[in-house]
This record gives sequence, C-alpha cells and structure tokens, in this order.
Amino acid sequence: MWAANAPADVLCMAFLRRLVLSLRLRRVKWKIMLPFAVLTGLFAVFATRNITELVTSSLDDKLRAQLVSGSQQTADEVAKRERDHLEVVRSVAFTQGVSEALANGDQNRLEALVLPQAANAAIEGAEVFDRSGKRVYGVWMAGDSASRQTLPPGLAPAEWTAVWAAIAGRSDARGDKWAQLAMTGNGPALLTAGPIFDEQGMAVGAVVVTTRLDTILRGIKRETLGEIAVFDSTGSLMAATFDAADASAGNGFFRGTGSGGTPGSQGSGSILGRQYRFLNSDLRVRGEPIGAASFALSLDALATTSQSARLRMSLIFGGITVAVMAVGWLIARELTGPLGLLVAAATSVSKGDLSARSNVRTGDEIGMLGMRFDAMAERLEQQHIATIGALASAIEARDPYTAGHSVRVGDLSAELGSGMGMPRPALHHLRVGGLLHDIGKIGVRDTVLLKPGRLSDDERRLIEQHPTIGLRILESADLPREVLEIVGGHHERLNGSGYPLGLSAEELSMFPRITAVADVYDALTTDRPYRPAMSPQEALRILWRDAEAGLMDSEVVATMRRIVQLWEERRAIQGVQTKAWIDSLEALRSARREAA
Repeated sequence: MWAANAPADVLCMAFLRRLVLSLRLRRVKWKIMLPFAVLTGLFAVFATRNITELVTSSLDDKLRAQLVSGSQQTADEVAKRERDHLEVVRSVAFTQGVSEALANGDQNRLEALVLPQAANAAIEGAEVFDRSGKRVYGVWMAGDSASRQTLPPGLAPAEWTAVWAAIAGRSDARGDKWAQLAMTGNGPALLTAGPIFDEQGMAVGAVVVTTRLDTILRGIKRETLGEIAVFDSTGSLMAATFDAADASAGNGFFRGTGSGGTPGSQGSGSILGRQYRFLNSDLRVRGEPIGAASFALSLDALATTSQSARLRMSLIFGGITVAVMAVGWLIARELTGPLGLLVAAATSVSKGDLSARSNVRTGDEIGMLGMRFDAMAERLEQQHIATIGALASAIEARDPYTAGHSVRVGDLSAELGSGMGMPRPALHHLRVGGLLHDIGKIGVRDTVLLKPGRLSDDERRLIEQHPTIGLRILESADLPREVLEIVGGHHERLNGSGYPLGLSAEELSMFPRITAVADVYDALTTDRPYRPAMSPQEALRILWRDAEAGLMDSEVVATMRRIVQLWEERRAIQGVQTKAWIDSLEALRSARREAA
C-alpha cells in the first residue's frame, strides 16, 4: 500500500517502477523509454485537462460578461427607444394647429402636421386620440413611405393604460408622459403616450408613438449576437427572437430552468437541440418596470471552443509526446544498438560459433566491453582451433607423409569459402571441419593406414569407414552441423559414387563440397609413399576433369584455380614449419630408441 504522507514524486516513481516490473520488459530499450513515455503521457493528460479547464473557465467568464452586457444593452435599447418616442410625442403635442385639428376631428390636417415628423424620426407608428379615446388619425410605417398604412378610426384598447392616463391629463413626479408594453394591431410594441393641450391648457387628447418589439429585438440581436425574449408585467411572453413555439418547460419558457425568472437570475435550457444560458432583467421606463427581458447566449460556442482547445492541446502535447518518444527511441537505440550486437555475438558464441564478433567500437563503456568481448572470442577461437589442430596433428603423427594435411585442408577450405564470398561463421566451420575431416582414422589400424602397398578390398572398405567412425567420435562433442557434414561427407561425390553413403548432389551442402576439393588438392600435391607430389597445375587438371565428370563442384574448382597461386605461397611458409615439426618428431623417436 502507498504511504498516505509520501511525496507525489516518490509515489510517481514507485508507480513507474511497479509498472515496469509488472510488464516484465525484456528489452533495455523499452526499460529506458517507458518511464519517459509514461511521464510525458501523464504530463500531457494533466496539462491538457488543466489548460482546457483554464480556457473553459476563461470562456465561461467571458460568456457571463457577454450575458451581463447583452442584458444591459437590451434594457438600454428599450430606454433609448422610449426617449426617442418622447421627443416625437413632445414635438407633435406642441406643434401649432394640432390641438385645433384634433378638436375639430380634422384627419387631413392632422396627417399634414404629424406624418412629416413621424417620418423624419423614423417612427413605425404614430396615432392621435381625442379625449374620448377615439383614434382620429393613425399611421403605420414599416420602413419606407411606400409601405405606409393609414389606420382606421377606432377606440383605444382598455389595456393601453398609458394612453388613457395621457388622455386624462394625469401626471406624477416624473411628468405627464406614459409608456408601456402592449399588443397593437401590428403585434407587440413599446408605446409612449403624452397629452395634447389646447390654448386654455385643457387636455383635448393624446398622441401615441409606437415601435414594434420585433424591430427593437432584431437590432439588439445584430449588435450582441444573442437571443432576446420580452415579457409583460404579468410575466407573459410578448416577443422573442426565438420561435415562440419552442418555449417549453425545458428552457424555462425562454427564462432558463432554475432561474425563477427574477431579475439578475441565470438559468439554462435547450432550444432545438442547442444549449443556451439565460440572464433575466427588468425593463424600466421612467424609473418604473414595464416588463422583463431574458438575454440568452448559445453554449455551442463555449463547447466548441472548449473542444477545440482540448483538441489543440491534445495535438500539441501529443506531438510533444511523440517527439519525446522519438528522441528517447533514438537515444535508446544509440545505447542499446551496441548492446544488441554484443548479445547477438554472445549468443552465436554460446551456440558454438567462435568466429562471431560484436565489432562494437564506441568510445564509452559499452565500446570497451565490446573490445574485451571480441578479444576474448578471438582467444577462444584460436585456442579452439589450436586444440583441434593439435588433435589432428596427433593423428597425422602416425604417418609422416600426411603430417600437416588436416591443417592445410582446414586452411584451404576456409580460403576457398572466402573466395566464394561466404560469411565469417561459415569460414570458421570450414576450418574446423577441415581440421577434423580425417579424425575417424583413429579407428583404423596402423597396418592398414600405413600400408605402403596396394590395399585389399577388405582394407579399402575399412579405410572407407573412417568418415562414419569420425561422426561417432564427434557425436557427443556438440559441434555445429556444418562441421559434421564435412567430417561425414568429404569423400562423397556429386554423382553418388562416393563413400560411405553414396550421397548425391542434392544431399550435399556446400561445406563437404569445398572440403572435398581441398582434401583432394592437398593429397595430390603432397608426397606419398607410392608417388611423388604433383604440381599445382596437374592437380587442377585432375580436379577439373572430375568436375566435368560430375564428381566435384565446378564452382569450387574454379575458385581453386583462382586462388591457387596465393595458396601455394602461403603453403610454402607452412611447409617449412611442418618440416621442422617432423624433424623434431623424428629426433624424439630416435632418442627414445637409443635410450631403449
């Protein structure tokens, strides 16, 4: 269990250690990379989350500020429209001739006096009522003179309390002008009313200026990019930039759920699958509330920006993680590449390939280890070859005429393999196989092996068993398969006429084929009791004849022709060493005979 009071970095390192151990990673590269990858990944996750939260929090603060600003702008726009109305109301009420035309019910005169002012102020509606509340003149303009509509006479609705207060000439501490939100023949509107007085100061009627709420809300939406809903003093929805049919309990009927609809309260809700946040406020005119409004902003922008920020951060930190992984992989490869070469070389040596080398030559501790390993492998190979060579020489010591034969066959086999482009491990197998190719002669009696004259059929059959005897001797030595192929197959021929098994070309690998050529060449160019040594040219002619007859591998014989000069030069040096060894051996034998 983790200690409750352990520092965070200690816990993190303990977690990483347990993770590495639990995965049982077998490669140093991953043991190096995994902690960095995990730490970078954790950093990326935490950083992405925190930055996204910061961005989201900042956006949420910005959204709240926009809600407050939009709500204030809505209230200000309604108040501004009411002030514009007041200017028109005052202008019309104090225009000379309006009160006389109203008292006389002169609609044409009123049109001549009111219409120019309404059009000049870009007012949507202007109406004049007499003291009985009857409309004497009214005009509705939807933006231009071509769509102007003259309203028919009619009685002011009872709900138009502002109009009836103006007609009655009522006033309060704020004056004798009145405003309200009301339904008109052209939809819900903001209307402002003021009295018209005659020359004696008596109220003879009222002038009313109106602007549809839809017009006001569209202007606010253009400026704030928000959605607005307006409610009357009873809380009933009057107008909205939303479709009124979309009002539901799920969005608090355009007030937001959980808000209660009180001024300053906020709520949220869904409209047509989009989430909105609402801010409620009062609409005040003349210092008194005439209704309420809710200002709404879509949360899609917040969600989109949050997702975009999360995506950007994920991409950025994902890229950083990939970069860290790539750099870590390159560093790990730089460190573990030489280790891999050392492991491969050690594996090859453990399997018997003493020719394997790591060839690691870096300037660090790994390079020093590689150099020491290669030196050790070199000594092992030399000792191995020397031991096998000593064994072969001990066998050949029985016959001075064959002294050095196995060593030369091993060296020549390796030279032929090198000339044919074979890899270093194969050359090692060729050399060892050449040294051991006649080890089976241990099992052949001296009377047969050293017989100077012609062998009988039984004696020949016995001699021809030495490859099989050699395989029996080496079966417990755990030598490479290629070496055993040479020992057992160097007297086989491609046409199946060889011994001891009469194998054909398809059954013979390149290893016994090479050693067979080396064995025959050395035998032909070495003095024997029954004949003198042949020249290299004579030996090559015989080998080529055998190749054409299907006995020898023609590629190997061709290689022998190509390297024969270099080989003979090297052989001459080895011959001096061999002669010295034979002379010392003969001197030793003579000394023993004299002592006896």
